[in-house]
Amino acid sequence: MPATATEKMDQTENNNTPDELDELNRDSEGWLSSDPALADDVFRAAALRAREDAPLYCDLMLAWEDNQVIGHEMFDLLHEAWRLCRQTGKHLVLVWPPEHGKTSQIGKLMIWELGHDLRLRVGLVSRDEGLCKRNLIKIRKSLISPLNQMIFPQIQPDVRASKVGGEWSKERLYLAGESEPCFEAFSLDSASEGVRLDLLWLDDAVTRKCQRSEAERELTRLAIHSTWLSRLTKGGMAIVTNNVWHRDDSIHRMTDSESFMVLWLGYHEADQMYWRVHHPAMGWSRGESGTLPIWDQWPKERLEMRRAEDPRTYKRLYGGRAILAEETRFPPLETWARYESLPEPGHGERIVAF
Repeated sequence: MPATATEKMDQTENNNTPDELDELNRDSEGWLSSDPALADDVFRAAALRAREDAPLYCDLMLAWEDNQVIGHEMFDLLHEAWRLCRQTGKHLVLVWPPEHGKTSQIGKLMIWELGHDLRLRVGLVSRDEGLCKRNLIKIRKSLISPLNQMIFPQIQPDVRASKVGGEWSKERLYLAGESEPCFEAFSLDSASEGVRLDLLWLDDAVTRKCQRSEAERELTRLAIHSTWLSRLTKGGMAIVTNNVWHRDDSIHRMTDSESFMVLWLGYHEADQMYWRVHHPAMGWSRGESGTLPIWDQWPKERLEMRRAEDPRTYKRLYGGRAILAEETRFPPLETWARYESLPEPGHGERIVAF
């Protein structure tokens, strides 16, 4: 059973020295626990409700950290998909345009889950090790913020265990009284023997390398399915956030699997957002597709500018459509030929020297 808030506060006193406890209060990007907003009765009532209301928790935390509420119906879709996947034991795949808030939402949802089970073990995995470490830093700042401490006082980081050489670790975070880290960052190809995870966040695990050859796509698929998904505990959930690269990449394979629910978000035109969901058997009540108004953060003019910069990349990132083989700048590796000396190009051929 998860420890109670009182038990965790007692463990924190034992695990952290007074100086370390003071550091938890200082290391919050200048946020002060005496902020007038936290003393407001309405705000405090909302914070109490947020313990049982994940969307409200995300809204409050993001408003607190960013000093603004950035709401949109696409986040309602995300929260509904998250809830259904947690109920049905499915994994969730989000194919969304960049800079549309998915990273912030996922990080907060994981902390909310931790608030209900302090023994939860969360793994952050990416092809780019630096990316998952940056995500971990953002999560740590949210964990120790005064607002999160008000909502979930039982979440108390163990400062000594979470530091390496006097600096906050960029690889793992511990809670007071727990021997295993609550959050840990990994690269996709790192060793994972003995690791058991309750939540797995695969962020940009599929990269442009999958365009090179079928062998590259297979290596990525094996790393995701045979290595990391096998590390999940019974009832564990994977969250995959990625853009598409190839019509036979791991993201498209997940679309065909009954173990995954895939939520796609993108633009047909610059003045309308669309969504579609794969896995209608899960009780999704909104139908299989629909449209949404564009987000205030991405007005039509900004989208048009991005499309004009690179129409092909725009189609992939903002339209959720993979680049065809004939559209890539270089042909697939399996079509390449190796020469001892550079030949003369024939009709319609292109020669690239390395």
